[in-house]
Amino acid sequence: HPAHNTPPPPPADVKAVRARTLLFHGDADPFVPSSILAACVDQLRQLGAKFELHSYGGVRHSFTNPAQALNTNPAFMYDARAAESSWQMTKMALGVLGAA
Repeated sequence: HPAHNTPPPPPADVKAVRARTLLFHGDADPFVPSSILAACVDQLRQLGAKFELHSYGGVRHSFTNPAQALNTNPAFMYDARAAESSWQMTKMALGVLGAA
């Protein structure tokens, strides 16, 4: 979770990424600028990780949390479309699509 303008740990601190990794990003998230996201993706590539990155245009931080609809801080936003899309992709990745 590359957040708060903190670059990911250097590759020497990360030995391997064995799990398939899904990244869901709102491209209007002020806490994770494109430079930090790019650094994270570069490190995943360097480590040979199997990953998918899904970016949602105009979507801000914490977009899967419906409570953000009540948050007056403009950095946060619930986005039903992005939340549903990311949830369906997560279930598909876990092999539980169609499960209750």
